[in-house]
Amino acid sequence: MKKTITKIAALIFALTFTVFALVSCGAKNAAADSSYYEPESGEEYAKSYSSYGYNDADSYAGADDYESGEESAQRTNGEGKPSSPGLEIEDAAARKIIRNADLDVETKEFDEFIKETEKAIGQLKGYIESSEIYGNSYYSSSYRRAHITARIPAERLDEFIGIIGDAGNITSKSMTASDITAKYTDLQARIDSYEAERTALLALLEKAEKIDDIIQLREKLTEVNADLDSYKRQIKSYDSLVAYSTVKLDIEEVDRISTTNEKKGFFTELGERLSENLYNIGQGMRNFALWFISSLPYLLIFAAVITAVVLIIRKAVRKKRAKKQAKMKDTE
Repeated sequence: MKKTITKIAALIFALTFTVFALVSCGAKNAAADSSYYEPESGEEYAKSYSSYGYNDADSYAGADDYESGEESAQRTNGEGKPSSPGLEIEDAAARKIIRNADLDVETKEFDEFIKETEKAIGQLKGYIESSEIYGNSYYSSSYRRAHITARIPAERLDEFIGIIGDAGNITSKSMTASDITAKYTDLQARIDSYEAERTALLALLEKAEKIDDIIQLREKLTEVNADLDSYKRQIKSYDSLVAYSTVKLDIEEVDRISTTNEKKGFFTELGERLSENLYNIGQGMRNFALWFISSLPYLLIFAAVITAVVLIIRKAVRKKRAKKQAKMKDTE
């Protein structure tokens, strides 16, 4: 009988220990899976400050209206459609899309193209973030190049690319579009939650009488304000990236515009290649002529030095021959 009781007790103890372990693991996993800070609900939040003497859940303004992080993220829009980060947003206009473009452009009229580009940026209500022009120095025969980073209103990005294509020849175009709707919605939910928490803290601070309570509430309010400012800066940055597309322009000055890679007829391609080769030959002769004429001062000096050296050598050879001949005559 005693053995039976002992076995039953041991079994009950084992089952109790197993259940306790499973519950503990589940609680840890739930805490680890939390993706963002979730403030307490109004009632729980009020109870957490019961040490200040405000035991009534409605003892501060907004207690019933306070939302948790999850409830704030699950709010619906005007049409009753949920705007949660995890749900699909059907309205395309509500999406937050960041569009950027990289363009390589060549032009024969470099100065005019730069002016047209700057004019187009201003007309489209954009602005130049950075600009650099280099090349065409006194000791270099290379053509000029420019790099411009511009911010263009997103809805006018295609119009701007069209203007650039009309003013110059786009040799390379790369465009990207990043959908940050889920991140943006989640960030907005956090801001709403922290603002609600801030309102609750201010209400408690107005009713607090003890110095310790006031100090603790102010410290908590400082933390909430810091987090709230950080999230607001992030969402402001997102708003800027969505509203204004970033366009990077690499501009090159050329003598001849590159031809397209589209399929051409035999004689058309032959004519283009022949024209290109003749052009290269002409450019080579032109460059040689420029080099030769511009280098004449150095060439004349070099020729004079060589001539002087040759004359000195010839004179020395003659003297040596004369001495040799005189010596031979003396021996005879």
